[in-house]
Amino acid sequence: MRNLVLTLAAVLCVQLSFSQVKNIEYSAPFEEPEKGWYKIMQLANGNTFFFNFNNEKGIEITVYKPDRKIGGKKVLSSSLWDPKNMKNSTIEGIYEIAGQPVIFLQQLNSRVPELYRIQLNPDNGAIAQQKKLGELPKYGMMAGYAIAFGGVDQEDFIVEKDPYSDAYAVVHYNSFAKESDKRIELVHYAVENGEHKEINRSFYDAQDFKYTNYIGMVVNGDKQVHMAAYGYNTSGSGGKDSRVIISRIRKGESEFTNLNLEFTDDFKETEGLMNYNPQTGMIQMLTLTLVQGDRKRNMMTGMSSGTNYYMVLVSFIDPESLQIIRKTLLPMEDVNNYVKSKNIDKKGFAGMPVDMILNNDNTSTILMEEKSEIISKSTTIEIPFGNIAVVTLDGTGKDIEAYAIQKCQDGKSGQQMENMYLAKRGKGMWSYRKRAGLSMNAPLDNRAFYSFGYVNTSSNNKYIIFNDNRDNYANGEPKRQKDNSVLCAGAVSDAVTVFRKVSDKGIESGYLFGRNANDEQTSFANVESAHFRNETGVYATLMVKSVKREKKAYISWVTLE
Repeated sequence: MRNLVLTLAAVLCVQLSFSQVKNIEYSAPFEEPEKGWYKIMQLANGNTFFFNFNNEKGIEITVYKPDRKIGGKKVLSSSLWDPKNMKNSTIEGIYEIAGQPVIFLQQLNSRVPELYRIQLNPDNGAIAQQKKLGELPKYGMMAGYAIAFGGVDQEDFIVEKDPYSDAYAVVHYNSFAKESDKRIELVHYAVENGEHKEINRSFYDAQDFKYTNYIGMVVNGDKQVHMAAYGYNTSGSGGKDSRVIISRIRKGESEFTNLNLEFTDDFKETEGLMNYNPQTGMIQMLTLTLVQGDRKRNMMTGMSSGTNYYMVLVSFIDPESLQIIRKTLLPMEDVNNYVKSKNIDKKGFAGMPVDMILNNDNTSTILMEEKSEIISKSTTIEIPFGNIAVVTLDGTGKDIEAYAIQKCQDGKSGQQMENMYLAKRGKGMWSYRKRAGLSMNAPLDNRAFYSFGYVNTSSNNKYIIFNDNRDNYANGEPKRQKDNSVLCAGAVSDAVTVFRKVSDKGIESGYLFGRNANDEQTSFANVESAHFRNETGVYATLMVKSVKREKKAYISWVTLE
């Protein structure tokens, strides 16, 4: 298999002519929004929603009709949840459910975490229905210390939607519960006759473990929900035993069916995500497990420094027996060989997974990215986003493709990046970025313009989209410096949005919004806001055009082949 991977990698290194996409549409220009978070959603009815979440007005919505003209604007108001409390809010997901945009909003009100479901009218953005789905126990006075320094997770709500239906599930995670069996509660929802209905609710059996950490879940319509967790005891709580627990609960059942799996490795600090592959009938679970680390938390800033080392594993699970049929380690040797042989980096690749995508041909792509976090003397956090690696597995877990894209972005932020942030971004997950503990001179958070986006079209072409230093394309072709490095994109206003199109013909480079006319003009994308609709092949994003330092924002709709 390694020879096949390296052969494909050699083909993929071919750079074709620098090109542009064929069809782009733009909204009327508007002032660049500079505060908050932005998200775009393309609906099945042809409308496009532009969300602006900010701490001044709350949630602002602009609706664009299929002709790309504005069809309505709303600033949401409510007596159920507090629109002015975005600084203590988390968006747990934005999904289209039964034709409506639905926001799952978590707010911390008087130290009580609460979850709301906000259903919107798909034509004008007004609130159609809203409901409080639940609340978790009030945080005690010492809870912050326990979370920051005692290893206790935050209380949380986790929302996961079935990509093949309107069903979804919500986990109520009470990390401070004294009884282990009351720590995780799962609620399963489905849509019946246009109404959201609760079809099941059950607490999770902790299997006699004192501690239980949530890993991931998948929802299969209104039929069942599968969940993975890690249960463990310590020497002071029943002996040092640990298991990965795979569980299932079906509609109409009151208890989970569980299978405890023995792992030789310590999975205590494990994060993950799960997909269901309808072609193979298997659940795929990507886990990121800390195996060694020397990161230390700063008592003043609450932030960490040092180096962590992780094990990345893809497990294939039979949804009926709950057994793990096979486990696959990512072919990092192949990735490193590619990076070295193509002079991308003589040290190899040093990134971690950020997402697992199920492609249109039912293969799975693992996306990885290099990033580092540096706390400078001014307590500013610099986050260089580096090279990208892409590994594609077939339905049996065999690697069929591995390659890398050279990239460098000097992003700055007021908060460290969470693991697997690309997967969370794709679901519309977001939390208000506070700069607690940092200098008030710390730069505004513009990391939404950094990192990258990944799109797999119906014709199985794959696009990697990111903002790059425009000087890397002085002659219209990607170029490198004498040491084979590329210039880093620093100030995003000097960047240009480019793409790499990966097909059976190789890798083709292009400008997403066209080549700039001159050095006084540039255009770049808020890649975090983007949404791709597979049915139409349209990639929509917030873009900013700068002409002689004067900026205007647009919603752009780019058709990708």
